[in-house]
Amino acid sequence: MEIWETRGPDAGRPYDANFKRLADEIRPGGDGYYTYTVKPRSIVTLTTLDKRHDKATKQRLTESWDRPVVGLRDHARNPAGPLATLDIR
Repeated sequence: MEIWETRGPDAGRPYDANFKRLADEIRPGGDGYYTYTVKPRSIVTLTTLDKRHDKATKQRLTESWDRPVVGLRDHARNPAGPLATLDIR
């Protein structure tokens, strides 16, 4: 299984130095389970697809577009309400 990671830069490196890189390849343990520890302040994707040689995997989006808005609940007004709401258009 491939593990792709995005995290903040190491000291002295550009802000996107650790953007979507192949961090590891793992196999299941003797019990059949996969184990991986996610580093703080990082985002990982685990996939069984072989994406090492796929140029599109590391490609950045070239333009921005309107994104859904996530709103956190106002606990003072509605303590029993949902933690977040998502408005998809």
